[in-house]
Amino acid sequence: MNLDLFRIIVVIIVALSPIFILRPKLLIYCYLALLFYFPNVGWGVAENEQVFNLYGKGTGVLPLPLINIVLYFVFLLSLLRLYPEKEVRSSFNLRIYFWGINVLLLMFFSWGLMSGVELSEIISSRGLINLFNMSVLSVVIIRAFSNNNELQRLGNFIVFCALTRGLWGLVRLVLMGGDPANVYFNVQAIDVQITFFDINDSLISAFSLFFSAWMLMNCRKIRPALPSWKKIAYFLAIIVGLLIIILSHRRTSWGGLALVGLWFVWLQPWHKRFMLGIVAGVLGLLIVTQVVTERFSTISSTKGNSGILYDVLSKKGKLRAEGRLAEFALAWKHISEAPLTGVKPWGAIDRGKGHDFIHSGFLHLWLKGGFFVLLFFCLMLLAYTLFALLKLKKIPPDKRGLGEAAFACILFLTPTLMFGTPFIEFRTTQMMGLMLALPYLVYGVWLAEEKSKLARANAV
Repeated sequence: MNLDLFRIIVVIIVALSPIFILRPKLLIYCYLALLFYFPNVGWGVAENEQVFNLYGKGTGVLPLPLINIVLYFVFLLSLLRLYPEKEVRSSFNLRIYFWGINVLLLMFFSWGLMSGVELSEIISSRGLINLFNMSVLSVVIIRAFSNNNELQRLGNFIVFCALTRGLWGLVRLVLMGGDPANVYFNVQAIDVQITFFDINDSLISAFSLFFSAWMLMNCRKIRPALPSWKKIAYFLAIIVGLLIIILSHRRTSWGGLALVGLWFVWLQPWHKRFMLGIVAGVLGLLIVTQVVTERFSTISSTKGNSGILYDVLSKKGKLRAEGRLAEFALAWKHISEAPLTGVKPWGAIDRGKGHDFIHSGFLHLWLKGGFFVLLFFCLMLLAYTLFALLKLKKIPPDKRGLGEAAFACILFLTPTLMFGTPFIEFRTTQMMGLMLALPYLVYGVWLAEEKSKLARANAV
């Protein structure tokens, strides 16, 4: 069944390739749909459960997964067929950081080849290749869309994908026991069922609920006004998005949702901010308290601790000597020995036990790429944040929802960057690449339209 699905996808891509070459934006939409609908498949899958893993297909024959090669084809096609708006290109201030990171990665690549390291280890997803892939998709997105109608269509497309996948997740939770990749139940023996374990399903749900709420809050300012069916769809997207995130039972998702909610409230006019904050805070406290209690009430018998930090603190409140903290300590030992290069992309902190990644995005960058890779990435996030804070507020509210939702999604990923494994996951870094590009698109397209209006006015 899984193999058949993969063959179907390949056949469709090959059959439509002439259309894709003529209409590259259609290929980009198809590629994004694959990212939105197919999850990362890692550990925690139920025994004897077969789960389709799109991001691993092709590695038995090709040096990279087929989806990765498709990304490079999309990138090449965008360079040949798509031309970004001048204002978008000039405002995209992440270019220098992408160049800095990718030059460093190229140096590591050359170092590995000259040192006799196997190519498969140099370009392994457990290293840093997904950091390069992230920059590739950002460039593709920057080149792909050139007017406000296209941006609105893209936002609605993401909402549609999040809504349809979210509805499937809720139906599966109610009727089929939830996500088969349930680490909590299958590995940690916690009696809880979940919507989606993959953080990216919560991420696109966060985008969907933020964008939908933004459009509803600003629909009176949109001309023509939103039709009733679209308002209903946005309301449904908000409800489904919240349920998907809350019932994922992931602490990083809950933390990300809190950041998204705080940012949405902060962006509202002052007279709405106070009341909206109270309502959101009370509802959030009631819902999350119930869900947190449901997840962690069964841990005491298996973990010796019923707290939310059961994998960090022991029953007596002391730091655990095993688990993530021990992993961080071992990683820091290697970093302190070689702070400029780390263990390099093909290295590990304990290869004998398979410890070739750690549960911290920032620490992973330092461990695998050294100090300067981490520095470029942090500077990139800083430049992105300053741009979003200073530039997006210049755009009328009804035209900046896509950019604000994208920035909110980077906020959503903050707990994952600190305590998750984003850079070993192709799907996660692709989502990051998409969200990093969107605010620049929104601002650049708006600026181009404003200059065009001014030129027409001066001509008259």
